[in-house]
Amino acid sequence: MTDGMGYFLAACVPVVASGIGYLIKTMSTFRKENRADHNVVMAAVLDLKKDVKKVGKKLETHIDWHDDEK
Repeated sequence: MTDGMGYFLAACVPVVASGIGYLIKTMSTFRKENRADHNVVMAAVLDLKKDVKKVGKKLETHIDWHDDEK
């Protein structure tokens, strides 16, 4: 290996290491954002679940009303 190639490879090591560090930092940021988004979505899903239960109860009483009508 020539001296020039050795210097080049030695210079590549910090570049690769800093690239890996940047990726880890970016992934951490995405993870934090995802956690916040997940909490918002879960709250909406739980509200939807409550609404579906209410509609189910209303539908059940409505069907019973039709049965009593006959």
